[in-house]
Amino acid sequence: MKKKRLMIIAIALTCWFVAAAAPPHLGPQSKSAAVGRSAAAGSAISVIPRPAKVALRSGYFETSGKPGILFKSRDKEIAALASYLDGLWDEALGHKQGTPAPEAGISEPAGSSIRLDLNPSLKHLGDEGYRLKIDRRRVHISAPKPAGLFYAIQTLRQIGLGARPIPCAEIEDTPRFGWRGMLLDCGRHFMSVDLVKRYIDLLAYHKMNVFHWHLTEDQGWRLEIKRYPRLTEIGAWRAQNGKRYGGFYTQEEVKDVVAYAAARYVTVVPEIEMPGHAVAAIAAYPELSCTGRPIAVETHWGIFKDVFCPGQESTFKFIQNVLDEVCGLFPSIYIHIGGDECPKHYWKTCPHCQARIKAEGLRNEDELQGYLTRRVDKYMLSKGRRIIGWDEILEGGVSKTAVVQSWRGLAGAVAAAKQGNPVISSPWDGTYFYVPQVRDEVRLNYRSLNTLELAYAFDPVPAELTPAQASFIMGGECCLWAEYTQQFEVDPQMFPRLCALAEALWSPPGSKDFADFKARLDKHYPRLEALGVDYHKPEVKVGEWKDGDVSRLWAQLWWDVTPHITGNGIYRVNFIQNAGNDEVLFQWLALFEDGREISRWTELNRSQTDGFSKYALRVKDFKPGAKYTLRLSAVSSKDKPQSAGSLWLRYFKDNGIDLW
Repeated sequence: MKKKRLMIIAIALTCWFVAAAAPPHLGPQSKSAAVGRSAAAGSAISVIPRPAKVALRSGYFETSGKPGILFKSRDKEIAALASYLDGLWDEALGHKQGTPAPEAGISEPAGSSIRLDLNPSLKHLGDEGYRLKIDRRRVHISAPKPAGLFYAIQTLRQIGLGARPIPCAEIEDTPRFGWRGMLLDCGRHFMSVDLVKRYIDLLAYHKMNVFHWHLTEDQGWRLEIKRYPRLTEIGAWRAQNGKRYGGFYTQEEVKDVVAYAAARYVTVVPEIEMPGHAVAAIAAYPELSCTGRPIAVETHWGIFKDVFCPGQESTFKFIQNVLDEVCGLFPSIYIHIGGDECPKHYWKTCPHCQARIKAEGLRNEDELQGYLTRRVDKYMLSKGRRIIGWDEILEGGVSKTAVVQSWRGLAGAVAAAKQGNPVISSPWDGTYFYVPQVRDEVRLNYRSLNTLELAYAFDPVPAELTPAQASFIMGGECCLWAEYTQQFEVDPQMFPRLCALAEALWSPPGSKDFADFKARLDKHYPRLEALGVDYHKPEVKVGEWKDGDVSRLWAQLWWDVTPHITGNGIYRVNFIQNAGNDEVLFQWLALFEDGREISRWTELNRSQTDGFSKYALRVKDFKPGAKYTLRLSAVSSKDKPQSAGSLWLRYFKDNGIDLW
């Protein structure tokens, strides 16, 4: 029998993984409590998402020297995981340890060690499941597939965070759903490659495996398509508040992101919207629409009448050429084609569309969209890919190969599953994270409330489905649409709700316990802080205006905000009208430091009783001890308007990207 060759990376271990404020120590275990119930044990080790099965053992894994990482030297993917684990240690320790080069042919080190093994006998755990056994001197990670080893490492990162020694335990874990995703809307606001990569890391850390990249919108086309250069020369930019605003991803950047995600077992699924939400593409190539008239990239939010014309063959040639390049960039078997919110206004009078309806024997314009969807579906199948579309694609009829993403509640999920289509559940309630998560922030702009508890309670499987029908539910996604979210605002919108959704999609449904989750989340916050996550914190009231403060003449109102300006960053100020029926018009808001203007946002806004006017100001060189004041330029149509309101401020970390 061939001798197994093992490779050992000896790594100095002063502290484990990502350093942060340590959660409370776990108390010592008596021998009689060596094996606890899974729920209690799961809470004790404080992992998010909670593992399926946890049994605590007596004792602790301790290392006073250099624990080794053992793996089969001939397996490159396992070697890469060992290297990844090595990198986590280096990051935590803040410097390279000067460890020797990997040495082959050593079976076991004398000291403590961590061993990574692929074990086909664990196939009942699925492709992403794992077994993690922590003894006094050994940590043994085994899984049927490399993805399981990766997720075991994420569990170990959380167990080991700031905790020395690490409690001995045996964990067996596997996800409930195979599709655990997040949508990031980079169409309405361009987001940097660094942010995209950072969110891939955060998804992987929470055992989520799909990054749904929303790349095209009415307000911007973000993907370089070499055959159609005007998509990014024109379609990627819009006029916003007097300046050119936008951006796009080069094909080389996309390839880099896809490879980065693959190394973290995250699949990048691109979304190319069609036939609606296409204003940016039509601004670049007006012939794609029914009218052919020149239009500009959209600067407002909403649903717009200019959509692709499915009556013209040239439109399908464009779509196919674009998707050819998309398939060359994204290896994902799934490509999202949108399909939502498509007005048929111009189709009803377009001679090309009406001729298509007649030639194909279609009954109406809804079936014309179904024709487009099925034709694109057929083309993608010829390339070995499958389409995903929002639940509107059901209205015109779809093939059984199309995946339906249900967002208007779960009615679309029910209809699709009953007719045998795969389903991704993303209902507004529970998974739309651009809406507020606390009651005080609910205003007309958002229309709804998605609390942390609602995200935790989310179940992708509608209750009315039979077990056979429920098997078509692939999983779920949270969605961060960017109408009201610029890049600096992403973290507080996503966290901590992403933690709740990650557990809803991974952990067994019978283990759900919101109080227990909240207790684990309290211990998770220091980890998020160590990872640089600017999670949600409440707004602070910093001032008021009252009846008569504003008149027909432009006035400047002042507020001292010194106690609330605490360092460099972005300070977002919301103005809310609390009383009175007269509107006030805001012209600009500026921040002054010791009487010197340091930041200004110019945008005309009206005071609202059921909404808010939002401004963002940047502090680059904070001066301790300085006096900071806000100055607002405002006017009314009346001499003494009945209008009173308040100012609310929230701090955000500055990620350096342009504000509007």
